[in-house]
Amino acid sequence: MSEAPVKIKLNHLEVTRTARYATLGSLNDKTRFIWIVCHGYGQIASDFIKDFQVLSSEEHFVIAPEGLSRFYWGGNFDGKPVASWMTREDRLNEIRDYSKYLSQLFNLYKKRADPKVEFILFGFSQGCATIMRWCNIKRPSCKAIINWAGTIPEDIEYDQEYFVDIKLFWRYGTKDRFFTKERIQWHLDIIREKNLKIDIDLYEGKHKLYAEGLLALEKVICQSD
Repeated sequence: MSEAPVKIKLNHLEVTRTARYATLGSLNDKTRFIWIVCHGYGQIASDFIKDFQVLSSEEHFVIAPEGLSRFYWGGNFDGKPVASWMTREDRLNEIRDYSKYLSQLFNLYKKRADPKVEFILFGFSQGCATIMRWCNIKRPSCKAIINWAGTIPEDIEYDQEYFVDIKLFWRYGTKDRFFTKERIQWHLDIIREKNLKIDIDLYEGKHKLYAEGLLALEKVICQSD
């Protein structure tokens, strides 16, 4: 009689690792706003942050954290190294890890900045769910949360007390291949179901960040007070 196979058990070990992030501008006494901007799937921080060069370097300081998981784009070793925030594999631990990471980064710059400086959180594509999950778990103080070309998570109960005083935005493109009529309606239903008050608008364009749209949001958020 053959012996029963030895059972395989998956285990977890918390480790310290080095995270990479990019910054744009200088944090000084003229800074009014700090942006934390989370890239999409298959991007890296140093490339993504370039889209924010249109913002005034005097008033705005931009921080682009990079996802903790990297891979070669296209699945080949000669592909460009890019990053991701999470996959469905061991997802709860990945969410926990990046939430701790983003909070540590947020707290670092909150201590460095003048108390009057306000934070704006921005997510692009996969970065939208990343930002929203982090905020719902850790509740970082911020003026606004922008979701660009991505969707909010449908599987969490949103902290209404936290989100009620934050300006929430969702922007999607008319030619974004990921947003069919069905998917747009699905996302609108989620927003309604979760009872979130979100400023919703579309832009002429594809699955990318456009300078005109970013500047329009900057005007609404930063110059309306």
